[in-house]
Amino acid sequence: MATVLKHKRSAVASSTPATSDLEFGELALNTRDGKVFFKTNDGSSDAVVTIESSASAAIIASQLATTAVFAGDGTTTQYAIGSTPDTVNNVWCNLDGLEQTPGVDFTVLNSTLTFTTAPASGDAILIRNYKSVGSSTSVQTNKKYHFIPTSTSITVLTGADNNGNVLRAHPSSSMVFLNGAKLIHDDDYLISSDGLTITLVAAVSSPDEIEIHSFGTASLIAIQNVEEVGMLHSVQKSSRIVTAATTLVVIDSVDITVFQSCKYQIMAKDSVTGNFQILEINSIHDGTDVYLTEYGEVLTSSSAIGTFSVDITSGMLRLTVVPASTNSSTFTAHRIGIEV
Repeated sequence: MATVLKHKRSAVASSTPATSDLEFGELALNTRDGKVFFKTNDGSSDAVVTIESSASAAIIASQLATTAVFAGDGTTTQYAIGSTPDTVNNVWCNLDGLEQTPGVDFTVLNSTLTFTTAPASGDAILIRNYKSVGSSTSVQTNKKYHFIPTSTSITVLTGADNNGNVLRAHPSSSMVFLNGAKLIHDDDYLISSDGLTITLVAAVSSPDEIEIHSFGTASLIAIQNVEEVGMLHSVQKSSRIVTAATTLVVIDSVDITVFQSCKYQIMAKDSVTGNFQILEINSIHDGTDVYLTEYGEVLTSSSAIGTFSVDITSGMLRLTVVPASTNSSTFTAHRIGIEV
């Protein structure tokens, strides 16, 4: 016989675990309140995150980020982003197709983003300000409600049903049944925007029975900043240079005390011949030497546009290129850096 594994749980209303009750990665349940708990650490202290049932997830999801679009003029460095983020890491910025690094390429004070260098005239600027949801985030789940009217005729369904469940019906994802027959939205009933009230066109009374099915549409866990959205301990950035020299040029550099390894996807374009070159490099360092492998090179001509390497200079891990000709060439690199 299979063994049934169960999470820590409580059936006591409003009972919540303390941080000492949970290990990282462990879940706890409150089967009475329909809540799930897990432990997090923001680098300074532990906290318990709560996921609970409600009809507010769709609203939260639509308010996770605000987006602003600008065009550079060569002189302006400050741009309004609409609201004040919790940290600079809540802000994602893309400049003419190149992702910018918070705290390096730009800073944020209140609701103003300031670039270290003014974007060039005509550069497309895309800024997203991700909002922190907080440590307790509501998600909608599938719910069923059962109302049995008294002898008095009613048209409004609200509050607790006959099983004690408080009505929260999703306005666009619910079905209503009267004595087993499905009613038609708008024709037979309306649901308030907050999902707390259903108004019937025709009154019902005993022995009528009404069943409501509300279907969940979203699942959401607290997002504190951009680094927590699939980028914890890993930072991505794109860099681009244009040169007509045949001497060594630095495309990208990072502090070796911050990043242990970097993967680069590189594309080179010769603006005179119209030829292209792409390749990838994996690199890792021990604080003194760099170990790398280059692979996946594809050329549109018989000759490479540049020769690439990775080295350490003055405490910085550098991606470099030596162009093959004096033709004006563009070198673009997308870097994924893993922190020490």
